[in-house]
Order: sequence, then C-alpha cells, then structure tokens
Amino acid sequence: MESFFNPFENRYPNRRKVMNDKDIDAENLIKKHKSLNYEKNVESLNLSNKELNLFIGEKQEKVEGIDFPEKFTDYGQIPNLIKDNLKNMGLKTLTPIQKLFFGYLFNYKNMFFDKNKTDNNYDLIGCAQTGSGKTLAYLIPAVSFLFNDFEGINQIKSGSKYGYTSYPLILVITPTRELAIQTYEEALKLLYKTYINTVVVFGGEKPYIQQNDLYAGCDIIIGTPGRLIDFLNRGLINLTEVKFLVIDEADKLLDMGFEEDINQILYEFEWSKNYSIFLTSATFPKKVLNMVDRIMRKDYSYITHGKGLGDDDDANGNVKQRFYYIDSRYINNLFNKKMDALLELLKIVDGKTLIFANKKIDVREIRRRVDSYGYGIDCLEGDMDMQQRIRALENFKQGRINLLVASDVASRGLDIPEVSFVINFDMPNNIDVYVHRIGRTGRVGNKGNSLTLLSDIDRPIFRQIYFLLVKMKQKIPDFLH
Repeated sequence: MESFFNPFENRYPNRRKVMNDKDIDAENLIKKHKSLNYEKNVESLNLSNKELNLFIGEKQEKVEGIDFPEKFTDYGQIPNLIKDNLKNMGLKTLTPIQKLFFGYLFNYKNMFFDKNKTDNNYDLIGCAQTGSGKTLAYLIPAVSFLFNDFEGINQIKSGSKYGYTSYPLILVITPTRELAIQTYEEALKLLYKTYINTVVVFGGEKPYIQQNDLYAGCDIIIGTPGRLIDFLNRGLINLTEVKFLVIDEADKLLDMGFEEDINQILYEFEWSKNYSIFLTSATFPKKVLNMVDRIMRKDYSYITHGKGLGDDDDANGNVKQRFYYIDSRYINNLFNKKMDALLELLKIVDGKTLIFANKKIDVREIRRRVDSYGYGIDCLEGDMDMQQRIRALENFKQGRINLLVASDVASRGLDIPEVSFVINFDMPNNIDVYVHRIGRTGRVGNKGNSLTLLSDIDRPIFRQIYFLLVKMKQKIPDFLH
C-alpha cells in the first residue's frame, strides 16, 4: 500500500475481507486480459486523422493549441497505486480521448487544487469512436479525484448487515447488462489493492445476490437503470455522497426507451450538493441533444475526437465496409436466401466473427443452422438468462468459439478483443445502430471488416448508407447509386 492515508481502507465495516476477495478476481482478470498490442493500437488511433477538439463552457468556445502529456506517468494527480495497475495491464500511453479528458480535468480545470471553489462541478461530454478508451478516460480522473479529496469522503461505520445502505461516490449507468459487467471488470483491474470497492447491479439475476454485495458497502456502483431504480426505491442505495455520475452510451440511454428511467434517477431521489456529470458515447446525433441539454448544467464542456455534438454519425474509419445485395422482389423466403449467403461467406471468413440479426427468434435460428454445419458458434440475445449470456460472451472473447450471433444487445460498448469481421445478417433501420454494430471490429486502432446483407426491404435506409460511405471515403456499391 502507499504511505499516504487511504480513505477507503476502513470506509465500511469488513472492508478488508471484501477487498481481499475482489483483489483475487482482479488478479485473474489482469492475467487474462493484459493488452499486449496496446501501444501499437494507440499509435494507430493517433494517426487516424481525426481532429481533437475541446469546447469550454456555456458559450462552447473552442480551445486551440492543445498540447497535453501523453503518458499516464506524466500526471502527478494519478495515485501511484493506479499507475502501477495500469502498468500491470500493459498500458503506458493515453489514447486521444483519454489525453483530452486528462488534460482538461487535470491541467486545464485544475480540478484537484481549487480549494476555494464552492461549486465543484466539472460537467463533461466525451464523444469518440468505439474502442477508443472512453471507460478509462472517465474512470481514472474520477478515482484520482477521490484519492485527492479524501477529507470529503465520509467513513460509513453504522448499520447492520441486514439493514445496510450503500453510499456510492461514483455512479455509472449503462444501457445493457453486458456493458455493465465489462465496465465492472475494467474497474476491478484498475482498482486492484486500492480498497475501493466496486459493485455491479443489473436485471436478469436474482436481486438478493447483488444485495449481499451492497450490504458490504461500496464506493462505485455500475448498473443498468431498472435495477438501480429498484434498489434506490428500497433504500439499498443512497446518492447523497455521489461525486461523479457517468452516463455511458448516453445516446442509447436517452433515445431508446430509457429517458424516463434516467429522469427518475436524476429527479426523484436526493443527490449530493456537488457532483460532476460525464456523458460518453461514440455518437451524439441531433435528435438526442435536447435531452442532453436537460441533463447537463449550462456551463458544461465537451471533448470530441473526430466529430462534434449533433454531427451526422460516421463509422469507425478503420473498418472496411462491404455490402451484398439480394433482390428480394421475387423471393418467397428471404431468411433462407440470406442463410445461403451467410454460409457461403463463412467458408472464407477468418478469425473472430460477430453476426447481427434484428430479431431474437432469428438469432436462435441462425445459431441452430450454422451449428448444424459443424461451426463453433453461440448466440447472445435478450431472452437468455444471465449465466448463458456471460458464458457465450466469455467463450467468444477467449477464442473457444470464433462465431457469435447476437441481437443488438451486443452492439453497444462491448470491448471484445480481436474481432476481425462483423456481418449484418439484417440491416438495422437506424444508421446509429449500424455504426455501433460495425464498431465491434477495428477497435483501438486495429483494422476490421464488415459485410452487410441488404435487400429491397432496406431501401428506406439506402440513402443514409450512401452518404455515410461518401463521408468515410469508402467504396460505394453500384446498387446504392
């Protein structure tokens, strides 16, 4: 442990025992997921010709000539414990979006040392392509702030095991269980040996299992909206100590049925007097900006790598996009025709391949048919129980299977290493979803490929595909002309 006073070591009773178990999990994750190609991938991101932008305050004034340090070790505000864990994870150099987050919060705003500031809100939006390192971009500054603000961290020492309320310091809201678990695992690795306890809560699992985690007290809660509301209503979570609220994949949470849940969390429960809000996503299209403005305070700033808020969505430039058109006007069974095309394609596809379909019933049928041809394949869709979903995702991540067919539960935020190909069995009717789907490959500067099966029922979205390809300077198939 570091020599300075650690405000987390005894924040709750039994903290040491809880953290010993968590540290064992963290050790296993660090060994399993060490990023061997990270530096090469960061170099590729830096050469991606995407402009780095920082816009400050109510007038959204652009800051020119930004030159922030590029190594984790260059920031004295990051505790040595965190730096050691980053080194063990194989991380040395900041990605572009991390460089802007750190430079803005640590250097430009001087967030840790303005002791006379009574309103310690640093509301910030981070917009960058998928796989660009946004999770660590917000986690590291938030955790570093907690270490530097130990005088403001209350020691929670009262309450019984069966009547305990957790007072998180950081709350991260994600749209899916898979993304919540992934973020939780990233936090475990980052917070190894720090005594900072992280708990993940989500639907689809019996509540009492997660309740037991909360009874031990936690500093960071990562969760999906429905389960968070449930625990807030039951008094298991209290938000009056929160210093950072993170809304991850914010455009989906604000645009796909979660807005009411987010409003309930923000406005129906008591919050701390001073907390900062971080919104992150690969896209912030115009249609969600009104909702963004209702959440953020008027003096928020935003950081972009390659685009601005409200810009049309553009795909990851590292992904080579290709399309296969099926004339469906005279076809009785389009699904069977697509299956024939998919099976032919699988003969030549090499490496991890993620297949997307729009309907859960089609996901299961694709898996059944592909499996009957002897391919190693599993599926991921919303009707599966949590253990099945975790097992399928882990088998795919670890390379035990090279094919995974999924609904859009897997299109957002998931960091699956070394996906070489994304196949859209169905084209989504929303270009934002398409951008996020193909963003599962070509992550952190790597090259990737996507192939999308199109038919006449997709004609309403042809125009958007055409202009996306024009913008990304990619080859446009003849049928789109």
